[in-house]
Amino acid sequence: IVLLGGTTAHVPLALRLSHDTIRTIRQNLVWAAFYNALCIPLAACGIMNPVIAAAAMCFSSIAVLANSLRLGKAEGEKEVVRAHA
Repeated sequence: IVLLGGTTAHVPLALRLSHDTIRTIRQNLVWAAFYNALCIPLAACGIMNPVIAAAAMCFSSIAVLANSLRLGKAEGEKEVVRAHA
């Protein structure tokens, strides 16, 4: 952890943000693995239309991105920015 300013007051926020980041990475891996494990074999076997599989992959990417963007709205983040401004 790199602390800016001379205080350790924001260490709990940094630890919570790192925990949230790891949790989000794991969620994103589950999303990606689910779509890859389900749609690619179905499309390769001819059970699913490849266009639908491609659309599902796009949705998977959007879901991963949206899930990751939630980290930017961490509680307390605004107070940290105000404290350093």
